[in-house]
Amino acid sequence: MIARLSQEKRFREVDAALSWLLEYAPSRLTGTGACVFAEFDTESAARQVLEKAPEWLQGFVARGVNISPLRLALP
Repeated sequence: MIARLSQEKRFREVDAALSWLLEYAPSRLTGTGACVFAEFDTESAARQVLEKAPEWLQGFVARGVNISPLRLALP
């Protein structure tokens, strides 16, 4: 219980960002847990949500890829 309380206190900002984004689309944490993201059907839809972001939240719109550019660069 103590570990859970410390994590909740420690990651309050991540929880707030994820909760906000979940209002607009299914959202997840990145593998490191440092960022949250959502998939949208169109770039326009993503930009509309980004415009609504609260001041404390930094974000950007990016195009998804099926294969990592790093993987493609490897021999």
